[in-house]
Amino acid sequence: MENIFIHDAIPTWSGFIYQGEIAIYLAVKKICELRDADGLEINEIGSNYQIEVENCEDIAIVHTDENGKRYLSIHQVKNQKDTSVGAYRNPLVQLMLEKGFHTKEQLGNPYAYLHVSNKICERSEKEINQSIEEWKESIQNFYNNLKKFIERIDIDDKETTILQEIKRVVHEEPIKFNRSEYNKKMIKKIEEICNKENSNIAELKKILQKLIDFLEQKLAINFIDKDVQVYKYEDGNKFCNGTDIFLKIVNQVKKYKRYDNSITSEQYEYIADKLIHHMREYVIERHQKRQAGNTFEKSIEFREIINILNDKLSNDEKKANILALRRLYDEYLVQYCALECKNTCLIPFNEDKECKLKQDEYRRINLCDEDFIKLCYSFKPDCYNTIFDRICINRLLNEDGLNESVFKILKKVPEKFFMEKNDKTKFVIDNQSNNAFLTAISSNNSNTVVQNIVKGIENNAELISPIFDADQLITTRLESDESVWCNNYSEIQEKYRNSKTETSEEINKNSICMPKKPKFIKAEEIISDFSNL
Repeated sequence: MENIFIHDAIPTWSGFIYQGEIAIYLAVKKICELRDADGLEINEIGSNYQIEVENCEDIAIVHTDENGKRYLSIHQVKNQKDTSVGAYRNPLVQLMLEKGFHTKEQLGNPYAYLHVSNKICERSEKEINQSIEEWKESIQNFYNNLKKFIERIDIDDKETTILQEIKRVVHEEPIKFNRSEYNKKMIKKIEEICNKENSNIAELKKILQKLIDFLEQKLAINFIDKDVQVYKYEDGNKFCNGTDIFLKIVNQVKKYKRYDNSITSEQYEYIADKLIHHMREYVIERHQKRQAGNTFEKSIEFREIINILNDKLSNDEKKANILALRRLYDEYLVQYCALECKNTCLIPFNEDKECKLKQDEYRRINLCDEDFIKLCYSFKPDCYNTIFDRICINRLLNEDGLNESVFKILKKVPEKFFMEKNDKTKFVIDNQSNNAFLTAISSNNSNTVVQNIVKGIENNAELISPIFDADQLITTRLESDESVWCNNYSEIQEKYRNSKTETSEEINKNSICMPKKPKFIKAEEIISDFSNL
């Protein structure tokens, strides 16, 4: 039987970094359980187990051997602000139906879980289970009513009455299954027939029977299973935000390594970041293949996860820091969309609500390492640490600065005002003939920022000096004229010119333009000015 639950949301999922981190957490946790609790050899785990991503569910853990494929667990993942169980009705209903479908088709009897990033505020687990039970009963009642209508429609002498009953029951259908085959071809079609003055009863009966068959065969309505749960983590919480899930992945890595004290905390984090990056690259590659019409794998073998876990530990501080920066950038971007946009910009085919943060052109999540480093330093030119220093992670990516300046500008300033689009290492806006560089500078002291930038030129001349090609620097709070640079200008000038000659031996120092003295301007002013154009 065709699995109607199979879908592919990868074109929009590239932004759902939280979901990928949940997948990595579940994979490493399952590997540890299979090794430690079930006593399986690592080679067997690597060969026979996979994690599926965006196939029939957001995430699924699968066992495959000579007897075929068996689902061990299926997972819906929701990174949203809602705190009532009712807001998660649709994913919980789908889990009930899909769990039943797997039983019907002998694909296993998987555990079914909903993962949420915010705490559901029902007073007890009993209340949540009661809601799930009520939803199951409403679905069964809907199905039973449809069968009764088939029996009554030929013999009921009050045609208008039964048509109104059918219309009401179908209009209030409790499944809300997001497939056109279900919604447009059956639910809406039945409502249309019931609304006609001279309804075609034969056609209505035919579509009602088609709907019943769909419920029985494709949604496995007779096997619907209420045994679905909100996932509980090791700390007892039934929620986990984007920051905490990384720490939970690190803990699972420690468990896999049997808490080896010879491995430093930074090395454990590096392994976790490598796992997350592997998932990230898989998602981007899958997205690209799908867009090109090419085939792609919908699962990752546990062998790939195990190889990363067993990989030789590296002391490459630069690579470790880049992976951490990528994780944080993705996390902050996803959190911004969840909190500020409520993820509407990530809904597929939602053209009227689509914003630039959905577009690769502005998200910049798939840059090469060197370009990504340049982008980070363009956001925080007042970071004077090098990419080899671990402390640069917190200084380069400031969440407040990204949210209040970078992401807000990207979302609200019209696309036509963005300049230099071929250079992916910075964002430049045409502000009334001034080229304004977008930064995440969040300090409210311009003198401190200037001093830090001067230090930065000493340590990172190639990365910092490009800001002196700007007329303005967009920040969260700073506002000052060009005089703020005067006390340090001679030093800036010398380092700027040196950096230009270092990047190209053919450039003569005397031919280099003088560095500009960019003004600091507030992001809110830019947004206000452009909203009036």
